[in-house]
Amino acid sequence: MVHRLKFFCAGYVCGLVLLMGSISLTAAPRIVELQAGLGKQSQLGYWTPVRVQVEAGEQDFLGELQLVTADSDGLATVYRGFTKGPVKIAAGKKQWLTGYVKFGRSDSGLKVRLVTQQGSATEVDYPRNRFPDLLQSTAARVIVVGAKLDLAPALTHSSQSFAVTHLPNFKTFPDRWYGLEGVRQIFITTSNPTYLEGLNASRMAALEQWLRLGGEVVICIGSQGAELLQADTDWSRLISGRFQFLEQQWKTSGLEMYAGAKDPLELPTAGAVSSGMAVMENVEGRIEVFDGVGDVGQRPMVVRQLIGFGQLVFVAVDLDLQPFVDWPARSRLLRRLSIGEQGDASIDRDTSLNKKVSHLGYRDLTGQLRVALSQFEGVTLVRFYWIVGLLIFYVILIGPLDYLLLKKWNRLHWSWITFPSIVLGFSLLTVVMSAAFKPDRIHVNQLDIVDYDVETSQLRGTTWAYVLSPQSQTYDLQIKPKSMEVSPAEQLACLCCWQGLPGSGLGGLNSRSIRTSAKQEYSIQLTPSSQSPDSGSIQGLPIQDASCRGLNARWWGNCSCDVVSRLYYDRQGVLQGEVSNPFPFALENCRLYYQNQVYVMEEPVESGEVLRISNLVDSVRAAEAYLLRRRLVRRSEASQRWLQSSTDLSRIVEMLMFHEKAGATHYTNLTHRYQGFLDLSEHLDWNRAILVGRASGQGSDLVTNGTMPKKSSATWTYYRLVFPISEAATP
Repeated sequence: MVHRLKFFCAGYVCGLVLLMGSISLTAAPRIVELQAGLGKQSQLGYWTPVRVQVEAGEQDFLGELQLVTADSDGLATVYRGFTKGPVKIAAGKKQWLTGYVKFGRSDSGLKVRLVTQQGSATEVDYPRNRFPDLLQSTAARVIVVGAKLDLAPALTHSSQSFAVTHLPNFKTFPDRWYGLEGVRQIFITTSNPTYLEGLNASRMAALEQWLRLGGEVVICIGSQGAELLQADTDWSRLISGRFQFLEQQWKTSGLEMYAGAKDPLELPTAGAVSSGMAVMENVEGRIEVFDGVGDVGQRPMVVRQLIGFGQLVFVAVDLDLQPFVDWPARSRLLRRLSIGEQGDASIDRDTSLNKKVSHLGYRDLTGQLRVALSQFEGVTLVRFYWIVGLLIFYVILIGPLDYLLLKKWNRLHWSWITFPSIVLGFSLLTVVMSAAFKPDRIHVNQLDIVDYDVETSQLRGTTWAYVLSPQSQTYDLQIKPKSMEVSPAEQLACLCCWQGLPGSGLGGLNSRSIRTSAKQEYSIQLTPSSQSPDSGSIQGLPIQDASCRGLNARWWGNCSCDVVSRLYYDRQGVLQGEVSNPFPFALENCRLYYQNQVYVMEEPVESGEVLRISNLVDSVRAAEAYLLRRRLVRRSEASQRWLQSSTDLSRIVEMLMFHEKAGATHYTNLTHRYQGFLDLSEHLDWNRAILVGRASGQGSDLVTNGTMPKKSSATWTYYRLVFPISEAATP
């Protein structure tokens, strides 16, 4: 009887466990589908949108989405904070959730977690083979939204690798601007209204923010001009001018000359489906093409304008319709719109670059910056060749040298003493070297480059922070931008993550995975809102004993500064007027760049000080000659050779800012693609002047475990102000 009772109780307990398990399974949410990247295209080292379709169980799901993948060092990184509050999905309903990750390894997979407020989690592991191959970090990506334009063939004869992907509409477009990080250009066609499906307020805001922070948009508005360019629409805010009417019989000679066409454009007969021309008036910007040539063409067809730090190209016709579909010169026209007349100056000799700098472990300018910021004052880093040299000496000493000496002295039996003595001696040497070179406190090197566009009040900042830990420890790190008279409604938002190294060198994004002894995960908090206290934070980052980790942060916002901006060209085309330093601190080592000239100022520019251009005529130099440090040697000019192993941070920052102006890879033998948005060389070809200066202190604060690091930090902060120049002859 007792045995029967025990058997009954055991069966009852097992049944209860199975019942509870089935209830929890049906109550748990389910991951239905996963989409990574834009148009099934992702890129190493850049923020990538990940869309997850979630189905709630028999109960409402209330929790958050977490994404886990490896960083550039192979550490598991948890990305979270995609929404302002918890996600809520009604029982039995499906919903798409969007998150963002940075893939740090070419073979890393992705883990998706759904964590409830009670702490229970549903987790699905997606291996690397479930996604398309990741593009290299230096590849140029172009997104085509709307109709297919066959842009890829137009760019194939370029030596740089272009990756073109097509989105039929905006349904899968990211709702955060950094989901477009790494995208060089976005082509938008609007001939069919269905191509704009999914373009809601958040996606439009993401596109506009990406544009203002340095992106480039080419938009073709022809037949839909009357609807898209109405007053107070999203597109009318970005595109200058006012829509007048749609012209069906427009002149073709302007575009034919622009594309260098041998075959003329033939407009279809009346009634056929073809592209009309959106006729605009009061257009601002650089008009590159009129509808005709000479006095015949007076209406703009291709207009290029600056918006903040980005660029928008307006095309007044639909390139996906006739007469362009079968036009032999269509590829040349698309190429001209995409990479300009001269092509991309950063398109250069990838094969030779790989050979020239492979011994340094990098071939992009970001790699040289990383090496410079990894040099800490007062800390002697053990070089790799030191270890190799000691190993070679150890092998020689313990082997042939020990044998030859003992044989010469006829004392081979002494090897019982010399062998352990050599081993013990080198062991003690290792301990002494480890103690002598080991840092005794945390060290931080930090660089800030802060850009401010005077015309649009757009502010953007980029921070690099390299942290050297004296011992194995986990850190909570946060980048806090310093506010500069920013109104409470326009708080600066910040996004912080690990810093990648483009290329296949040691630690590079394209190198093979390495195993790490650190098994714990660390998390990166994204920016659900600019007011979030966790904005720009990393929690639980493990740093090994006497090791260094690099971080990179992007921060942005609008800043209202009391700035004097009165630059103009006089009747002789000479720059005149005045500008000021609007910041509450002095700027040192100031340089004022415009077109092909630079004013070199030796004295600091104090806060609020007004600079008159007429007082700086004695300090003007040719911009290229200054960047190349040209000097007269035996009656001829000689440029200072660029050293790829140099750690001179001021020179590296100059190249980050004006790499194209200095000759790009022809001068440095390095590309500048991984963080190429920092290069404002192209702005100098517009009516823009750029004031560059270094400030004492820093543009942002690095908070370590809730406190500021001690006085073991080196900081460099550079500010760039972009001033508009009027073409009027009077200020």
